[in-house]
Amino acid sequence: MPRRSAGGRAGGDQHQVRGYIERQRDEIERLRASENIALPVDLDYPSISGLSKEIQHKLSQARPQTLGQASRIPGVTPAQFHC
Repeated sequence: MPRRSAGGRAGGDQHQVRGYIERQRDEIERLRASENIALPVDLDYPSISGLSKEIQHKLSQARPQTLGQASRIPGVTPAQFHC
């Protein structure tokens, strides 16, 4: 029978949690690396087919200067920049 920690989880769960934490750390590093990537001043967001019309509109209105700024616009997620 697997040993359980004080929280009642089996020892194998710690391995799964560790993997999750490592993936989150990798994601944080990717976000940090893209934080200061400059966006062209004249970027035509409606021409980017992978973005929804709502996000195209939000980005066109906000005109973020960097990917970091764009990712902080409400409703905009980092995944939308991988289109």
